[in-house]
Amino acid sequence: MNSLVILLPTLLLLISAVGIAVLHQFRPSVGYAWLWASGAALLALGLMIYLRWQLPLELAIESWNAFPGSTTLPVFRLDDVSWPYALSLAALLLAVLWTDSARLEGDARPRNWSLSLLVAGLGLMGVLAGSPLALILVWTALDLLELVIVIGTSAGRQFGEQTVIQFSVRVTGTLLVMAAVLYGNALGVPLVLNPIPSELAIFMLLSAGLRLGVLPLNLPYTSEVYVWRGFGNLLRMVGPATSLVVLGHMPPEVVPDAWRSLFLFLTAMAGLYGAGMWLASAPTSPGRPYWVIATAALAVASVVMGDPQASMAWGVAALLSGSLLFLFTAQRRQIMFIPLLGMVGLAGLPFTPAAVGWRGVIAQPFNGFSLLFMLIVLLLLWGFLRRIFIPHAELYRMERWVHTVYPAGLLLLVLTQWLIAFFTWREVLLPPAWWAPVVVTVLALAGGSLAYSLRNRLTLESIRNRWLVLFARRLGSFLAALFGLGWLYRLLGWIYSGVQGLVQLLTAIFEGDGGVLWALVMLAVLISLLNTGVSP
Repeated sequence: MNSLVILLPTLLLLISAVGIAVLHQFRPSVGYAWLWASGAALLALGLMIYLRWQLPLELAIESWNAFPGSTTLPVFRLDDVSWPYALSLAALLLAVLWTDSARLEGDARPRNWSLSLLVAGLGLMGVLAGSPLALILVWTALDLLELVIVIGTSAGRQFGEQTVIQFSVRVTGTLLVMAAVLYGNALGVPLVLNPIPSELAIFMLLSAGLRLGVLPLNLPYTSEVYVWRGFGNLLRMVGPATSLVVLGHMPPEVVPDAWRSLFLFLTAMAGLYGAGMWLASAPTSPGRPYWVIATAALAVASVVMGDPQASMAWGVAALLSGSLLFLFTAQRRQIMFIPLLGMVGLAGLPFTPAAVGWRGVIAQPFNGFSLLFMLIVLLLLWGFLRRIFIPHAELYRMERWVHTVYPAGLLLLVLTQWLIAFFTWREVLLPPAWWAPVVVTVLALAGGSLAYSLRNRLTLESIRNRWLVLFARRLGSFLAALFGLGWLYRLLGWIYSGVQGLVQLLTAIFEGDGGVLWALVMLAVLISLLNTGVSP
């Protein structure tokens, strides 16, 4: 089979993105744009399902001449690791478009759909990246695109600075991949992504962990600017997907035994912070940054424990179950079972999609780290339940066709997760520690039932002031300050402010009346410094 078919879904989405943008300029039509975008996304999803029977596929762009004399080529590969994430992104794109039917009077517009196709197309290239060069190129393109979109749509200096900081953190993760390439060349071990050589795996683990906000803990977009509900979710999920797929390519032995406990401790603290803040944050807030940190911590922990396949289960659950909740903006009694199915997809009960994930976070024998990871999942489930039952727009007030298309978009995410589990993990859906998800789920349901029974006795304001919520927020702030990169951000801010002040001072000096004289004085001083220590 022609290997070019790997990029066919991506090309379809990118061409459709341009076509919708052009159509909107010359013949504005919300209906035609939505149908075009939905048709392209549906076709891309169908292609991804079809390609499951053609694995593995690989495409190397041998005509690449950006670096003359280099043997490094952009390679794209579809295999058992990249296919689940590629299918997840394709399903997420279609779900965003279908659920936008319930938001047509708000933020749904052809420009958003065109951008959604563009971001999803780049995301597919990212999860299919089979060489360091391909991964670096796609990561850089996605980071620049997100930087431009968020800064262009945000109001306020705070969001602009936060976006630039997060962009810098992600660039640092990309630089770690470059460092892995250079170190591998020095060792005579070329860096490949299928599988990643054990000598270079620690670089890639830190790179993915840094971009996900886990190793070390960093806090991307905690005061998240509103960037459209559907497209905003896609934009925030594509980046983590391209990093989570790297974890799936890891070898079983990544972290030396002497360092494993330290890595697990840092990962557990990041996960507890994310899960605690996910639960403690206002239920009307999406809380997406905390969700990503907590679920990514489970995936990273699985890799540290030596089970990359388990990390894929948590990664797929993070994308699909999380997106289902974030896209759940209109409710009706008849469809309330759909987000509950998404919760089941996260809990990892035996013979459910995320069951294999527990194999990566429950140590044999059981220890304290296993207990911490069980607590992380429990907090995530409580936060999930808390957000399901908050008031949403009433679906019955919308047009009749929306009553079908909107639930179908949500159900698509559930069915995709089960489809991935059937093709990828059907032999291992009963983990050795099967009791762990059962215990966590029972506690989650018991806690949710208790909160539901007390909701009429306690006002919303009193619930927010309960000691448990306050304790969770304060503990989260402490963990963020202790294990995060806040000190680095403050140092960089101090350096930036100092350089900015120096530049402003020099500008004021040279623009004044004595500017030329000061320039001559500084030139004389510079010449004197250069001549210091030089023999006549």
